[in-house]
Amino acid sequence: MKTHIQMLCESMSKSPKLSINKYEIDLLERQVVLYLKEHQGARVGKAKFEGVWGHQFSNVLDGNIVVSIEECDPEELHHKYSGTLEEYQQCGLPFNCYDLKEFCSRVAKRSIKPIIIEGQYGFSGWVLCESWCVTLEEA
Repeated sequence: MKTHIQMLCESMSKSPKLSINKYEIDLLERQVVLYLKEHQGARVGKAKFEGVWGHQFSNVLDGNIVVSIEECDPEELHHKYSGTLEEYQQCGLPFNCYDLKEFCSRVAKRSIKPIIIEGQYGFSGWVLCESWCVTLEEA
């Protein structure tokens, strides 16, 4: 299954790269937006996450290249990021992140989408959100 980033990249050129220009968090609106830019290209875009329950990014620097943004199973997110999910629970995430079965059940019951973001140069992260989309357009 192709990711949103892979499908967008295929439509651009043979070896396009999308880099992060900046990102914004709106706590009141529960939104996270990654601003993307085609590396050595003319397109710009956004990865927008709405109804955000939690997120965590590591090593975000201007120009980090995004490899993939994928929706995954709750089990996969929990397996890969159980430590940061447990930390998030201590800050108010209303799920039992210590119990895989309960975490997965709560995520499914609320129709929350677990998203894993991978990049180069150490950039990675996750988002738990109600909806998301990636868009690209000419600058």
